[in-house]
Amino acid sequence: MWNKMNGYEKSSKPHLAVVTPYVGQGHLIPFLELTKLLASHGLIVSYTSTPGNIERLQLQVDHVIKSSNPGIDIRLVSLPMPPIEGLPPGIESSETVPLHMIGILMKSSYKLAGQFEQWEEQEMKNAEDQIHNSPSTPLRKSELAFTMRDSYGNPMQSFITDEINRSMEGSGVIFNTFYALDSLGIEHIKSLTKRPVWSIGPILPKKLFDAEGVERATHDSRGKSADISEAECLQWLDKRSPNSAFIWAIKRIPEIELPEWFEERTKDRELVIWGWAPQLLILSHPSTGSFLSHYGWNSTLESISLGVPMITWPMFAEKPFNNKLLVEHLGIAEQICSHMDGVGDEYVVKRAVIKVLAEEGGKMMRTRAQELRIKAKLAVEKNGSSHANLQTFREYVKERHDNWVEYVKERHDNWVLTPQSSPK
Repeated sequence: MWNKMNGYEKSSKPHLAVVTPYVGQGHLIPFLELTKLLASHGLIVSYTSTPGNIERLQLQVDHVIKSSNPGIDIRLVSLPMPPIEGLPPGIESSETVPLHMIGILMKSSYKLAGQFEQWEEQEMKNAEDQIHNSPSTPLRKSELAFTMRDSYGNPMQSFITDEINRSMEGSGVIFNTFYALDSLGIEHIKSLTKRPVWSIGPILPKKLFDAEGVERATHDSRGKSADISEAECLQWLDKRSPNSAFIWAIKRIPEIELPEWFEERTKDRELVIWGWAPQLLILSHPSTGSFLSHYGWNSTLESISLGVPMITWPMFAEKPFNNKLLVEHLGIAEQICSHMDGVGDEYVVKRAVIKVLAEEGGKMMRTRAQELRIKAKLAVEKNGSSHANLQTFREYVKERHDNWVEYVKERHDNWVLTPQSSPK
């Protein structure tokens, strides 16, 4: 949709320059959800990643664009990953790299900066030529600054620290959280950065908050396809009583094997999924009583949004901070151990399960989790805090977009109207 202004064509849709997730499944999925959410509110959004990741996401985006009414504008941008010393060719995601090499991938992801900057410069040039010549959308330039520098110490920690510092340098920060859950953190970031902060989460399917839970027809539309059919998983869950199911999702790694007798002896009580599990389907089912996870933010928000109390095993990165929020501040989780090498013994695990599922303390956790579920639902509804922040963010981007268009227009007009010097 276009408006004519003084001979120039101006898009009624501002272009949020880029959404750039880290190359890991746990980041690619929520950033795609963020992209879809922003696009549904009238923004043109470019989603950048490596070719393999873009190829895997293409069908999902095509489906979203085809089914949207009115149409939304999501642009997948493929940035080839340069060769990385120490990694086999073709490695583009933490899903396909051995655990001991993840630090190399993280540190080397800065090599995408050059590819990104080339794409960004071309988009900016195209944007000016749109404004001057053809009816296409102007681009709002990103303020992200990628710099190449040596890091000392643990490469994974250096990567995370650098990225957090960079994220604070932008003109504002979007968080996939909601104010009633995370007010302390949100206010702290506002005070620290002196910049706008928009909490717009939880970014999850709206059907998640219906009384029936997740709409079963939409499970496959969120992220990576599960390694078990939803029908099979649902059939198994439906046979279990409330708050009783034991499902174990294990990533396929050649050196990991269960004892030969395990699945046979536990087949009536548990379901082992080798690979990716349909997490929302499982969490939304009444037979699920608790959720044991390392508690990255995606799993944290999904558990809270479905009112499921948690058993935590924080391993690395920001997980210990999430754990502190869940266990000590919110009181909706029980911790069993910490770090990647801190495996809880049989007694510790058994004690945590009994407490969460059968004791009074667990009932209180479930009550508090259900209260947070209601607050999450209210946050994303019309007039809720996250919904209002999303509208404010949209207006903020639109204002900056319009100002940029006017700047380019004025600069072009001045150049056209300046008399050329006559030859001497």
